[in-house]
Amino acid sequence: MENTANRVQKAHSQYGNNPTPARGKFLVLEGGEGVGKSTQLQCLAAYLHGQNIPYLLTREPGGTPLAEQLRAVIVGEDVDEMEEMLMILAARRHHIRMVIQPALDSGMWVLCDRFIDSSLVYQGIVGGLDLDLIQRWHRMAGCILLPDHTFILQLDCALARHRRLENPLTCNKFDQRGIDFHQKIYKGYEEIAKQNPDTCTLVPADGTPEQVAAILFDRARALFGLNGD
Repeated sequence: MENTANRVQKAHSQYGNNPTPARGKFLVLEGGEGVGKSTQLQCLAAYLHGQNIPYLLTREPGGTPLAEQLRAVIVGEDVDEMEEMLMILAARRHHIRMVIQPALDSGMWVLCDRFIDSSLVYQGIVGGLDLDLIQRWHRMAGCILLPDHTFILQLDCALARHRRLENPLTCNKFDQRGIDFHQKIYKGYEEIAKQNPDTCTLVPADGTPEQVAAILFDRARALFGLNGD
């Protein structure tokens, strides 16, 4: 993976230099496996590009060479929820420090595939780790950055799982778990959105990519005063 500092500098250079940039916005897409997060991140990126807003695309776990190495273990090896959470936390701290925070400070918008809500759902609500413990660990590690808004894509679990299993080369251990697991993930995200209505938006993802993107764009315009084009 390209040097992380270079990623931020290269992405920002497309839009010229601002000597006193305002802090960028941090937007996260969440949801279970196969709901279309990657596709919608690309749609959001294209929308921001059309608005001449500098942005950076990234993901979790991952986003730096070190974090990507940890990701490979998290999604591919037989580790339990506690071990997953500890590795995710290390990866997240490094990701924030090396990529997300510098990009935001430079005025870029950061679009991230997954963030802390994934930990609360996968390792917490479904995996059984205490949610207060997860949040305390984040504070202890200095991972206190929160998204400006989180969009949670929701799709029928059987359909979403079928989407992922259609391409076995990209499947990980979470994709291969049974339908009961995916239904718990779905309900976990519903609970997260219910508890955080001001910072989370549930987005039905059963339409075409263009229809789902239109919902995201409308919400982004309402939240951040963006243009309608």
